[in-house]
Amino acid sequence: MTGPDKISAGLWLRLKSQWKNNYTLTFFIWLPVAAFFIYLLLKSLDFAVSDFGNYYFSGLFMRQGRFGSWIYDTVSFNRAVHDSGRHELFLCYTPNPPFTALLFMPLSYLSLPPAKFLFNLISLLLLVNSWRRALRHFELHGALAVLPLLLFPSALQNNILFGQLYVLLLVLLLEGYLLLEKERFRPAAFLWAFAIVLKVFPAILLVFLLFNRQQRQALRILLFATGFLAFSVLVQGWEVWRLYLFEILPRLSRGEVNAPFAVSFQSAFMLLKYLFVGDAVWNARPLIDQPWLFHVLYAAFRVFLLAAGISVTMNRTVSDRQKFGLWILISLLFSPYSSSYALILLLIPVLVLLPEVMRKKRGAIIISVLLVLSGNISFHWFAGRSLPFQFPRIWLLLATLSGMLRMLRMSRRPLVWLGAALLLFGIQLPVPQKGTAVGSPFLQNKNPLLIYNYRIDSDRLIYYSWTRSGPDSAQLPLQQP
Repeated sequence: MTGPDKISAGLWLRLKSQWKNNYTLTFFIWLPVAAFFIYLLLKSLDFAVSDFGNYYFSGLFMRQGRFGSWIYDTVSFNRAVHDSGRHELFLCYTPNPPFTALLFMPLSYLSLPPAKFLFNLISLLLLVNSWRRALRHFELHGALAVLPLLLFPSALQNNILFGQLYVLLLVLLLEGYLLLEKERFRPAAFLWAFAIVLKVFPAILLVFLLFNRQQRQALRILLFATGFLAFSVLVQGWEVWRLYLFEILPRLSRGEVNAPFAVSFQSAFMLLKYLFVGDAVWNARPLIDQPWLFHVLYAAFRVFLLAAGISVTMNRTVSDRQKFGLWILISLLFSPYSSSYALILLLIPVLVLLPEVMRKKRGAIIISVLLVLSGNISFHWFAGRSLPFQFPRIWLLLATLSGMLRMLRMSRRPLVWLGAALLLFGIQLPVPQKGTAVGSPFLQNKNPLLIYNYRIDSDRLIYYSWTRSGPDSAQLPLQQP
């Protein structure tokens, strides 16, 4: 063998050895992630149907040609589910847009457990693929780049066990942004528009695009979203969309659909409501019973979020990736509800900060730690403490936002005039109305899942409700406890 041949052979052996080492290293890096995902999939097989039932049965009724505005009536929806043979379920489709039923219609050809398993499997496979693509695009390598997938076990577990679609939403938003950076504008707009028609709150990203001098991209998203809406109206009818857009959606934005008071929501909306809105049953001891103060402070909070986001977005020294991560955080704070499912989206700001973390930048490390704490802390740990301390997640998210704004060096002057403009033109404060308590003192110790009708017969209250076993009725004497 000649000298050049020996050099070529030696180079090939080194390259082959390096490839094998990289392949082995990649395998061991992803092994814990794969093991955790498989564990969640297996655990979901023995878990209750839960929230996935809303998606599955809406798709089933869509396939059967029965889908209509009645699906937003909780009693009618549960009666239909009850008639389908699932007597143990109590579901509520109200928070979901009509378009969601179209997405889940193909899965309705399977029975309920396999459909849920298949949806979870597809969601996790898409997540792994998107994360790998994002790491390659951001040029991030090593175990630390894969580790974030294991940093939000509670949020990921809840999504898989309950069959929620926030993992899919994470994939749509992340893939859309990757395509946007690659200047593949139409596919990026398609994915973000799809995310908007599934869960409305990603529409706040349109503000990010508008003030980031990407108005054409915002227009593309609106056009795709309009197309999705037109197709849905053509298939599902206008009446169900009219009900959702003009009745359900405004109530959702005002926090009027779920329980009037619930510490589990862990949002600024709910914290302020506990502090300033009294209720004879649900919140007997507010700090100050002044509902107008609640409305003013919550409006001011939302104005601050928008103004802060716009101020950073208009700063040309901040990268688009950092702006995108900031707006994901703002979208979670902006919502009246803060479910554990949505916390999986915190993976995006963690990913955005990862290059700075790998360079051991102290600010990025602190913010990443706050993000992880926000995604994993449980309000149950603080039960029984004074009211402000029962909302640990909102405080951690606000601390994270403060850290990000400080790191991104938010300009103060734009904040002033943008905040004033949004306060004057973008906020409509509802007129506070004092009424009777939302709850009922007669049923305070025995509230069923849903009371949908009642009547008074002589000195007795007869009410009709829905329990875990289906429809039921009961009666109580009309006397104060």
